[in-house]
Amino acid sequence: RRERRPPARAAGIAPGEAGEAARRRKQRESPARGRGRNTPVGEHRRRWAEGSMAGREGTPSGAGGRGSMSPRAVELLGKLEVLVEECIAAEAHVEAWLDARPSRWGAIPPQVSALAARARSMGLWNLFMLHESGLTTLEYAAMSEVMGRSFLAPEATNCNAPDTGNMEVLHMFGTPEQKRLYLEPLLQGRHRSAFLMTEPGVASSDPLNLSTTITRRVGPSGELLGYVINGRKWWSTGALDPRCKVALVL
Repeated sequence: RRERRPPARAAGIAPGEAGEAARRRKQRESPARGRGRNTPVGEHRRRWAEGSMAGREGTPSGAGGRGSMSPRAVELLGKLEVLVEECIAAEAHVEAWLDARPSRWGAIPPQVSALAARARSMGLWNLFMLHESGLTTLEYAAMSEVMGRSFLAPEATNCNAPDTGNMEVLHMFGTPEQKRLYLEPLLQGRHRSAFLMTEPGVASSDPLNLSTTITRRVGPSGELLGYVINGRKWWSTGALDPRCKVALVL
């Protein structure tokens, strides 16, 4: 018989907080938590060198394609393996530091800042910006697989969502002023960003259901006065980070 559990609010915990706590607990207790962690970088190199992805439809050709990696990408992957092991070792300390505080929000664990400095010194910063890192999409996929072993690794390398997507949008479509104000601090890791998509009451995975509007305000002489964004968003990824300075609104 399926056991009926009381709602999360009965315990004085907001649903989002309860879900996050459950996810963390399940992540710590799951046997699959460390799956793939002990795979040596040599095994990753061998799989890619042998073309383990060769022949798959859509696999790109050229440098890093057909299952191969450039020498530089192999070197970065080896460094990343080392960093991720350090991230894994720091996870328990980060969790303990956060659990000892009245709130998980409002301050950044010192271990996270130390790992970020370590990543920068190893040349593992902003790998997702392919035009800067020199990686192919396929090579970055291998990096992402390794980073996925630790919940600290993406932030340590400044490759965590939603910042990566937001930075790409600002890089491709931002004005010079927007890049100066928002993109540069994000690339440096000084600021964080939020992505506002989900709305209450609708299936927000389909953007056609979203009701938030943006209206252009024009003065009597036709001059631009500004814009008014009207709507309600929730489950806003990144919004509670004390370093969050900009949001992309869908």
